[in-house]
Amino acid sequence: GIWELVLEFLMHPNHRLHETATCLINSYFSTSSKQLGLKESKSNQEFPLLLKPSRLFAVASSLCCQLEAHPAGPNYTPCNTIVENLVFSICGLYSFAKHNCDQKLHEYWSSLAALDHMLILKFLELLGAKKEKNVLICLGNENLEEDVASLLVVPLLKKLGDVVLQSPNLEQ
Repeated sequence: GIWELVLEFLMHPNHRLHETATCLINSYFSTSSKQLGLKESKSNQEFPLLLKPSRLFAVASSLCCQLEAHPAGPNYTPCNTIVENLVFSICGLYSFAKHNCDQKLHEYWSSLAALDHMLILKFLELLGAKKEKNVLICLGNENLEEDVASLLVVPLLKKLGDVVLQSPNLEQ
């Protein structure tokens, strides 16, 4: 559908396409949060399309990669829209993980559709999150201590930390 295409445009090398996709997603997030009042939901099926955790993860991962590809510097400052989208998506993921804190990672993973599996694995790879990707591959072990936040939030925060540390504007 259209939103899958918008997600693809977030990673497109053409600056105008990913800028337009970023604005569309920002508008969607703004409208959705007003309509839903950011209600928390236990079921993955209760979320509108782009507010599903796998989609939020894809959006946040794409935006982290945009920031990495175009670090803040004298010729580029990330627009507020990128920052707003990152904050919204990471907060949404954290809220979902916190709300489902008693759910084991293997239970969460088995509740997802195949498309969600592919999205999460694709973007974990994009983030360079090898440990988290390997955890998913080994999910037959129900005794894993990993939680949903360690899968969806931690890799994003690590990547953002790397991006900030590599920023030319970082005062040392």
